[in-house]
Amino acid sequence: MLLEHIRSKSNFRVDESRIRSVQSYFDPGAVPRQLGLQMVVQPHAAGPFTFGTSARVGGRASGAPGAFSLTSVYTRSEADVKRVQTYSREIAAPLPHLKGFMGWARCHRRRSHDDDHRLGDTDDPRQLITERRHAETMRAFFGSDLTAGGWTSVWVPQRLHARWRRVPSAATGDRACSKHPASAPGRNRNCYARRVRICRAFAFCKIDRCLP
Repeated sequence: MLLEHIRSKSNFRVDESRIRSVQSYFDPGAVPRQLGLQMVVQPHAAGPFTFGTSARVGGRASGAPGAFSLTSVYTRSEADVKRVQTYSREIAAPLPHLKGFMGWARCHRRRSHDDDHRLGDTDDPRQLITERRHAETMRAFFGSDLTAGGWTSVWVPQRLHARWRRVPSAATGDRACSKHPASAPGRNRNCYARRVRICRAFAFCKIDRCLP
C-alpha cells in the first residue's frame, strides 16, 4: 500500500555561518488515516458527558426486536479493559449466525463496558449461554480476578414506534414507496406517504408497515 505525501512545515533558525535549529510541524494523524484507521481525540469526560469507544455487528434477522440482552461490567485497570474487549469481540464474531439475532453493539467508557444484543424473541438470549466463548468468559468472570463486577439482564420492548424512511415524492400529491409501487394500488394502503410541506422533494414512508 502506497502512502500519499504528508504535508509538513519547517522553520529554520540560522545565523551567518550555520543552521542553529529546525522546527517541523505535520499532522500526526495523516499516516493512520491513510491506512484506514480512525483518529478520534476526545476527553474522558466533560460536564455531564463521558466519552469512549463503540463497535457494532449487524444481524441477518429483520422486523421488530422482541428482546434486548444487556451486559454491563465494571473494569478497574487497563489490563481489565483489554481482557474484556477481547472477550467481547470473540463472543460477538459468531453472533450473526444465531437464530433471531438482529444486532450487537458495544460501548466502552473508561471504567464501564456495556454489550447490547437485539434479538427476535425473549428465548433467543439463551443461545448465548451455549456458545463456547461465552461460557469461557463466564468462568473467567466468576473464577478469576477479572473486573470489579457486573450484571446481565433481558429487556422486553414496551413501545416500538414506526421507522420512517425518506422516499422520492412527486411535486404534488401522494406517491407509493419503492417497495410497493403505485402500479399495485391497494396492496398496502399504509405505504402511501403524504408529501411533507417543509420538504418539496421527498416524502416519508412507514417502512415497518411496508413489509410484505
